[in-house]
Amino acid sequence: NIADLTFQTVSNATRRASLGHAYRSHLYRHSLKLQRERKWVDRSSEASRAFGRVAAVERRQAAAERYYRDQIAMLEDEIQAARMDRRTREAAQRQVLRDMEKEIYEQQLTSVGHLKRELERMAGDPQIRHEYDLERGEERLYRLNRFAARARDHAWAV
Repeated sequence: NIADLTFQTVSNATRRASLGHAYRSHLYRHSLKLQRERKWVDRSSEASRAFGRVAAVERRQAAAERYYRDQIAMLEDEIQAARMDRRTREAAQRQVLRDMEKEIYEQQLTSVGHLKRELERMAGDPQIRHEYDLERGEERLYRLNRFAARARDHAWAV
């Protein structure tokens, strides 16, 4: 019976050993599975951190682009406003110049008319004609007429 007992012991030991082996192999497969999942989680979290870093860089870049686009738009608005101010100022200056030239022209017409009347009055009176050089007066009248014509042409040409 010792042989039976030994056989039974060996058989029990073998069974226990095979159960332990199955348990250990199950634990080993389970640990491999957990390691693979952990690697996957690590890679996922690493990818997610990398994605987060890339997204943060892209957000900063987009914010910088918006900022510079806004700055450029504001500068363009300022340039446009300055151009409009300059155009308005130049138009006002041209209008003032035209008004002044017309006023000068009208004053010259009045002066020429006055000189013509004086010359006609003097032409009829021989004593005044002798005292006042009639040719000099006519030359002055001619120069005033030429200047008035140029002023008129310039004032109305603009």
